[in-house]
Amino acid sequence: MAARLRHSAIRGGAFVAGRQAATLVVGLAGTIALTRLLGPAGYGQFAAALALVTYAGSVAQLGLNAWLVRREAGETMPRALATARTLLAGSAVCVAAIGALVLPLIEQWLGGVGVRPLALGLLAVLPLQMLLLVPLASLERALRFREVAFAELVGQFVLYGIGVSLAAAGAGPVGLVVGLAAQQLWLLTRLQSVSGLPFAFGLDAGMAREGLRYGVTYAATIWVWQLRELVNPLIVGRWFGVAGVGQVALAVRLVDAAGFMKAAAWRLSLPALARLQREPARLAGAVRDGMRLQLLTVGPAFLALVLVGPHVIPYLFGARWDGVRDVLPYIAAGGLANATYNLHSSALYALGRNGKVTLFHLVHVALFVAGATVLVPRFGVVGVGFAEMLALPSYFVIYACFRDAVRSADGTMPAPEGLERLLGACLVVAVAGCAWTPWAALIAGVPFLWTAVRTASRESAMQVRDALLARESD
Repeated sequence: MAARLRHSAIRGGAFVAGRQAATLVVGLAGTIALTRLLGPAGYGQFAAALALVTYAGSVAQLGLNAWLVRREAGETMPRALATARTLLAGSAVCVAAIGALVLPLIEQWLGGVGVRPLALGLLAVLPLQMLLLVPLASLERALRFREVAFAELVGQFVLYGIGVSLAAAGAGPVGLVVGLAAQQLWLLTRLQSVSGLPFAFGLDAGMAREGLRYGVTYAATIWVWQLRELVNPLIVGRWFGVAGVGQVALAVRLVDAAGFMKAAAWRLSLPALARLQREPARLAGAVRDGMRLQLLTVGPAFLALVLVGPHVIPYLFGARWDGVRDVLPYIAAGGLANATYNLHSSALYALGRNGKVTLFHLVHVALFVAGATVLVPRFGVVGVGFAEMLALPSYFVIYACFRDAVRSADGTMPAPEGLERLLGACLVVAVAGCAWTPWAALIAGVPFLWTAVRTASRESAMQVRDALLARESD
């Protein structure tokens, strides 16, 4: 059972990671073209609008996608799917309407920078985004990541193909809004088709209560976390306009691209770890192994990014994007710290300890927002990076909550993570230190002086190899 789950998880993760890698190529090519066509201001307008509407979309989800993934299958599942689809459609319309009313106040805060028309267009797409969550959850709970990977890869071609073409034709950032709308329509059509689900609506009161009871408590933690994403449009945008927003947004985009394995692990973790929610000891072991594997893949990618990025950014994106080089190492270090502990959050979700995750999110966001509020006006866009460093101590909170949740009856941890946490800490210091000197990258090699770290690393590589080569019958 454990071997089958590990093999299925890694194979599923390989499909998601493969899609993320292919998307990396498509996305970077599209991003290079768009940043050259739009410049920091145009790109920043779209990035600000997207960040605002992404937060609105997170609210509109009501956590129902996570409820569908975590819910045990049974005869009532069709009613649950139909109820979730109805709730998501209604929520999307309500949130879009409220968002449209709030946008004039936001644009006034930003000094009238042309974000409102783009955000209105993105709000109009919100119902499509919510409806596709139902077939997506159905496929993810079945670990059918091959179908999801194909659909999302084609969606990237649709987004950037249309967005770049229209931007080159003079449509500016509006072209990206049109491209995103076409992408969401494709994803809804494709995922609905391959899932085999009926496109049915319905409202079962009992199902609605069950879904909202779990979903909203889960979603509340996400709403708190995603307040981070509003720092760029609302704080950087306030002080340095959409051009500053564009600089930070491009740095975040590059970090996300380099950390595609982190995104793959998060996508896979909830459905995979949910199967171990009744076995805390095995859950702790899975988190430790996943933590190590993620660091060994994401860490070198982030190091390569901060070492090579400052030299190639001016050639790929142009001289107008010099601000990206200063903030990039700090944002990458923050992303790497998150990669170290994001599986702990997934495990707590699987155990139903949503309140513990919310506590961590509150501490982290409070430190990050406070830091950005004080440091951005004083240091410019690099102040966002300094705020990332200020928020690092918050990860002690998520680890402590996870440790308490899986602690054995005798008070011991069933799967100690000392070596993995050492590896993560050294990688974070190495990546952040590259802002000062490239020699800081050598700190990443310190944990490998221990034989246990080298042995565990080889074990992770063997697990991946065995899982990918295993037959489906295994």
